[in-house]
Amino acid sequence: AGVQEVHNVLIHAFNDAGRNKLRVTLHAKVEPGTSLREAHDLSEQIEKEVLEELGPDTRVDTHLEPLESTAFGSDVTAMRRDVVERVRQIATDEVEAVNCHEVLVTEAGGELSVIAHVGARPDLPLERIHAASQSIEKRVRTEVSEVGSIVIHFEPF
Repeated sequence: AGVQEVHNVLIHAFNDAGRNKLRVTLHAKVEPGTSLREAHDLSEQIEKEVLEELGPDTRVDTHLEPLESTAFGSDVTAMRRDVVERVRQIATDEVEAVNCHEVLVTEAGGELSVIAHVGARPDLPLERIHAASQSIEKRVRTEVSEVGSIVIHFEPF
C-alpha cells in the first residue's frame, strides 16, 4: 500500500513576525479500502518527510483520497481529424504561434484529451507564451465541447 499519487501541491510563503514561513498543502491518493488510521499514518509520514526537507517553519496539510481505477483510452487522432484541424486552426490563430505541428487526440470514458505541440519564437518571454497557451486552451474548451483535458506544449521554432 502507501501513497500512489500526489497532486495539487501548493506552497505559500509568508512572513510572520519577522520569520519566513511556509504552508504546504497537497492531495495524496491511496489504495481504495485504506482505513482512516492507515491513511492518517501515511499523511503523518508525508508531513514528516516534507518538514525534514523544508525545515521547522513549515506547516504541511494533506488531503487524502482513494485512488481511482485507471481508465484506458484509445488514440483517436486519425478518426478525429475534425478535432485535430480545429485545434490546429485555433492554435495558429494565436499571435504568438508560428505553427501547430502536432495534435494528438485520446478518448477515454467519453471524453477527449488533446495534446498540441505549438511552435513560437524562441526569444518570447514565458509570460507571453503562458498567456497564449491559456488563450488556446480556453478557445478549444469553448469550441470543442467533447474536450475534457488539453495540454498546450510550446516549443521554440
